[in-house]
Amino acid sequence: MEQVFALKAHYLPHAPDTTESYARALWLSKYHAQVVANGIREAFAPGD
Repeated sequence: MEQVFALKAHYLPHAPDTTESYARALWLSKYHAQVVANGIREAFAPGD
């Protein structure tokens, strides 16, 4: 649970401490990881 608090503080520092804010921060963290992974995959993919 402490990780969720840290994610909320990182992604949404001015948002209120609500379950919705925690859920949004968790979603943003997962989305960011997915986007970064896709960017790395595209960077190392063979050219067309």
